[in-house]
Parts: sequence; structure tokens; C-alpha cells
Amino acid sequence: MIIHAIVSAAGSFTQGEITIDATIAGVRANYVFGLSSADNETNAGLVRTAVQAWLDAGNSWAAISGPTIDELRASATISRSDFLKACVTAGIITSAVAKEAATGNWPVAFNAFITGLSDDQQIDAITTWTDARQVRRTAPILALIAANQGVNDATLDTMFGISA
Repeated sequence: MIIHAIVSAAGSFTQGEITIDATIAGVRANYVFGLSSADNETNAGLVRTAVQAWLDAGNSWAAISGPTIDELRASATISRSDFLKACVTAGIITSAVAKEAATGNWPVAFNAFITGLSDDQQIDAITTWTDARQVRRTAPILALIAANQGVNDATLDTMFGISA
């Protein structure tokens, strides 16, 4: 790989990759390099050297911030199976209830989660559960049930693998 010129560089070393607007082998484009991955290790030294020379020439690094917590939540989905396992781990349900719910049926024990919701909301919750193969972090019914059961955002985020 021959790096002819770096036009700009942006990224985050903590994310393990950098994006470089560069001319490489005569082609100007945005190149993303995962500097910590084994498959890019051959090019990583060249990229590090080129970026350092570019910085040494007085150019500045533009940091790209990661997604916000709301963006992470909006894109977070997990399988019904993973959701049930996370609920067991969090102590929200027992493994026996999780096994029953894994079939897609609405376990009687789930009724405690929807007590206090309107009839329409209860129907929505049951229908959503029986139809879904994936559970979305931002599903409105999940927010209602979590609030009704005193499950906070931090617990839900952990269940969906989200860390701030």
C-alpha cells in the first residue's frame, strides 16, 4: 500500500479504528482502518506512520464521538431467548417462567407485569410478545412494563448490552 497524501483524519483510537480521507494508490477516498485487528496489522504500521507524519506537519486530529445513549437504545434489539435469559439474570423472572415464555406463549406469571395497564395496553403487550422474535429496547410496551415494575433504564440497558 502506498499512501500518497492524507487530506484529513478523523476517528477515535479508543474505538479501535480511524477514518482517513486520503489518496492511496492514486485513489482519494475515505478509508477506515481497524488498527487493532489482526487482519489489518499489515497496513496498520503504514497507516500509523502516515498519520503521525501528517500530525507532525501541523495538522490536527478531529475526534468523532460515539453514538449517544439514545442512538444506542434506538438500535438495540435482542432475540426473545436472549431477552428472557437477561430477565432471569436480572432477577425479574425465574428460569421456569422464562422456559414457558420461550415458546411464545404468554405465561400466567407475566400477568403481574401488566397489572395496572389499561385493557388496550395489556392486549398490546400480549400480542407484541406472542408475535415478536426480537425485543426492541425502545418498544413502547417494554417501557410501560418496565415503569410499572420499577425496572430502571440502567437495568434495561444492561439487558440489551448497552453501556454508556
